[in-house]
Amino acid sequence: MFSIKESAVLAQLTKPEIAAKIPGYFEYLDNFEQIFRSLCVDYAFVEEFLSRENLLDVTDPSTAQQAAYNIFWTYSDSLHLSVAKLADGGTLVLSPRKFITDYERKERWQSPDYCGAFDEWKVDLSKWIKKTETRTLLLFRDEHLAHNLAKGGGDKRNWKGPYKNFEGNPAGHYLGTGGEILGTCKEGITLLARLMTLCGRGRNIPSHFGFKEAAEGGVAREIKEFRRLHSALLELL
Repeated sequence: MFSIKESAVLAQLTKPEIAAKIPGYFEYLDNFEQIFRSLCVDYAFVEEFLSRENLLDVTDPSTAQQAAYNIFWTYSDSLHLSVAKLADGGTLVLSPRKFITDYERKERWQSPDYCGAFDEWKVDLSKWIKKTETRTLLLFRDEHLAHNLAKGGGDKRNWKGPYKNFEGNPAGHYLGTGGEILGTCKEGITLLARLMTLCGRGRNIPSHFGFKEAAEGGVAREIKEFRRLHSALLELL
């Protein structure tokens, strides 16, 4: 149950005049820049940790190694939460899907310099959102990270096949391997970087290779740099 104070806040947020208010264009971009950096930090740690055999399948971990495992799960949960947010389309979420709803008619996207790349990005985002692994992340977020049982146990359980075989899977395991989910997370990060590049944000400057290639290169550089930093810590174990 919500407290009286929480119920009052929720009532304010769901008022039509507030819920329908469109966030500013630059508010979206500022938020996307923050999320992008956080995603790269999270992804880089998870990838770097999983690359170290001396930390995996240790039968008698040291105190420092146990601490590293806790850090790994914290970064992993943060990554999954943030990537799931990218696929959200709710009215109260600053996500790429909501950005399309609010700003796809912006004059910039009518320009010959941007319209083709923007349309391609929208198609790729839609395909990514419909992937089995992406929907697995959404369900995992709702049921295990955000503890939104009503949402996780509601319409998402009607998604046939993509996530979780509820009838034949009483243990509650999710479909998709860890590697597949991690790859899907990187795809989501890259899609966010592509949007930022199209909007002229971030360090991804389009070259003659195009917006997509510029964004992919920017993501690779960011993750490489953060892996270098995380590696310095993990080397101490």
